[in-house]
Amino acid sequence: MAAVASKAMVPKRLDPREVLRSAILIQAAFRRWSLEDSRRLLDIAPTMPSPPLAVALAFKERMVHPSMIDHEMEAMSSAAIICGRDRGLTLGPLVACYREYWGKLPADDGIFDLLKERFQEVATEMDEDVLVKAHETATLPSEVRALMAEGRRRWGAPDESIVEYHSVFPGCNAWVEELKKSAEAMFTSRLEFATTKRSITRLGEQVELELGDGHTPLRARVLRAKTSHRERMTLEAQSNYGWPPKGKMTVLCHGTRWFATELGCTDLVVQDFVAATMREFNKSELAAIEALSPVLVQAKELRRKLAIWPPPPKLIAKALTNELQEVLDRAKEMLAADQDELGFESPPVLKLYSDILKEEFLQHCQNEAASAAQELRRTDPDNATQEEVRLVNTARLWQLVEVLQAEGISGIATATELSAEFEAELDEVRPLIALTRPDLVMIGAPKEVVDDGWHVPPGFREVDQPIGTPEPPYQPRVLTPEPPPPPATPRPDIEVCMKLHSVAVEDTRARSEIVLMERCAMIIAEECGIPREWVTHLGFQAVQAMLKPKPVDETLSDHPTSHTADSEAAYA
Repeated sequence: MAAVASKAMVPKRLDPREVLRSAILIQAAFRRWSLEDSRRLLDIAPTMPSPPLAVALAFKERMVHPSMIDHEMEAMSSAAIICGRDRGLTLGPLVACYREYWGKLPADDGIFDLLKERFQEVATEMDEDVLVKAHETATLPSEVRALMAEGRRRWGAPDESIVEYHSVFPGCNAWVEELKKSAEAMFTSRLEFATTKRSITRLGEQVELELGDGHTPLRARVLRAKTSHRERMTLEAQSNYGWPPKGKMTVLCHGTRWFATELGCTDLVVQDFVAATMREFNKSELAAIEALSPVLVQAKELRRKLAIWPPPPKLIAKALTNELQEVLDRAKEMLAADQDELGFESPPVLKLYSDILKEEFLQHCQNEAASAAQELRRTDPDNATQEEVRLVNTARLWQLVEVLQAEGISGIATATELSAEFEAELDEVRPLIALTRPDLVMIGAPKEVVDDGWHVPPGFREVDQPIGTPEPPYQPRVLTPEPPPPPATPRPDIEVCMKLHSVAVEDTRARSEIVLMERCAMIIAEECGIPREWVTHLGFQAVQAMLKPKPVDETLSDHPTSHTADSEAAYA
């Protein structure tokens, strides 16, 4: 207690600027006091400024003329005052003094060595103080970290030590590592009892909180537990009630809510289970309404006869009362049977019973609500083995609260009290009730959270897809018209026909006819002294196939015509 009291008396700020301000203030006050007798004898005004004004003037000079500051002298004085405190010193003033003059003095200045040495001494005191509290109260690594954060705040410790390769909390960190081993063993023993989605998720969060700053094999074990639990619940949904599921509506509706809790409302197996359950539920509800409708008509008619004015004779009234009591007794027997089959799942059926039994039905609902509330108070929400029981009672309580809210002042008072006490549980079960109550879907169930991302690939994230432009209306394909034929190359104005001696048509086709025509065109153009482009439409044909042999141009006299020629060439 003495150490705490001494720390409470330490000034809130003990940094170099405050030390300098205090020194200037004391000096100014002393100078003014030393001249007080002379001023009083001479009856003159004070010749020295007041201490606050002197402080302001000094700091103004420092800002206007920073070159006049003697950093080494100030650092030496501040460090001596701060490091000289032997009791109640925290790390805050040491860190402030170190950062104030770092960069203004050489890095190897002895003042920094003095501050670092004193920093290590005070850090050791802080570590010991926090470690004592950790040994007394902390049993988990997170609790030790919380004590370390509180100690860091009280002692003004920085996030990183100003001393190289120095840990601010060496003892506490070692104790955290020891607690991690015991915490890992504890979580491993609890893993086999985590048999529900909520318990596995809670265990995973605790593992990340206590052991998340290092490697631990528990992460993989928790992930395998999630996968195994999901596979087991899927198998139970497909086999426990048959497929499609059959049984009492109270059991099927509870199974729907339980599998939706464990697998998620968007799971395909759950959706199929809900659809099959709703088909059976609609049949049972319709049968109950058909059986209750004539009972309601009979009860209303008897009450009407008893309520007419003038009242019926005594014997007739007694007979009507006895008959009404028989109707009510039969309705109670039907209520007991329907409670076993439908429970409180069908609002139309419950409304019929309310109209028939009146106050007796209200009393019955209040008793059932009190029983469900008592079960919720008795069970532990953190116990995985009791989660299914809590879900059954929470759903039943939600349905009863809805019924009681429509039963007048007495019912509203009970419903309000129970809703306030179990608000969190009722809000959690409401979207599960909506699975078998289509009229509640319009109220707006909360958006379901993706199940821990176990089924999505790495790096998966949800994005808002922008709405694309609407597709244009369908238009039939229009056939592309065939292009017109290319214009024919005009025939040349001059045509020439010549015979090639000792050349047959087979010889022109033996190899490349195009190459042969190109060579002939080059020879003709060279002999005639015309450009090569002028020679076009070159071809070969037999002499016997020509109907009218054309005369040979005189310009081609170097190639005389002979009857022994086997082929003829035409040039233009």
